[in-house]
Order: sequence, then C-alpha cells, then structure tokens
Amino acid sequence: MSQKLDSRSRAEFVAWSEPVCADLISERHERGTCACPETRQLLSAAQSRFWKALLSGDRHRFMPARRLVASIRVKANMAQPEIDAVDDEVLHDLSELVTARFLRTPAVARAYGQVLLEAALALGTMRGAEAMKTGQPPR
Repeated sequence: MSQKLDSRSRAEFVAWSEPVCADLISERHERGTCACPETRQLLSAAQSRFWKALLSGDRHRFMPARRLVASIRVKANMAQPEIDAVDDEVLHDLSELVTARFLRTPAVARAYGQVLLEAALALGTMRGAEAMKTGQPPR
C-alpha cells in the first residue's frame, strides 16, 4: 500500500459511491431513533457530505462536516454510538460492494480498497480524539 492513490481513481470512487452512501445513510436513519423527519433529513444530508469529504481525502472539509453531524445529533438528543453505527454500516457495505463489483479488476479494487482503508483510519482517529475529549472509551 505504499503507492500513492491517484486522484483520478479517488474521484471515480467518490463519484459512484456518493449516491450509495447517501442511500445507506438515509435508510439507516429512517430505522434510527430520531423521530423528527426534518431532523433525519438534515442529519442524513450532513452525514452524506461528511462521507463524500472523507472518501475524497479532504480533511479540511470532513472535519467541519463531522462537527455539523455532531451538532445535529446533539440537538436531536441522539447518542454518538448511533452515528458510529451508521458510519460502520456504510464502511462495511462499501467494502462489500468494492469486493463484489470489482472482482475481475484487481487494480481498481485495490485502489478503492485503499480509499476505504484511509477512511477507516480517519474514523478511528476521530473516534479516539472524541473519546479523549469526553473521557469515554473509544467505540
């Protein structure tokens, strides 16, 4: 994994995964604890923007997007583990899609897998930082 991911591969991955992420996130929030439809829509849109920025590798956009998700979550009186569960599901489903969809093109699967590994690392880092701020164990 020492090779740098080229920007074209990343852009292609973000292009096809963006609507997938949005659908997964929206569907998951429909099954969640937030009772207000408008808040669910706001949260889904914010979390979708977060994932687009995260997969784009743009730390300058994904940190503010994550803060917006946190702000909406707090206003909706939702627990952080619910947001984390949505993120985990998105990461898992994207991994499965990459494996199934690009089985016959290992170079593409490897490049897209690298994007997902970077996303997982960034999520883990953010969760660790959040845990240190709150004094809670990382999720």
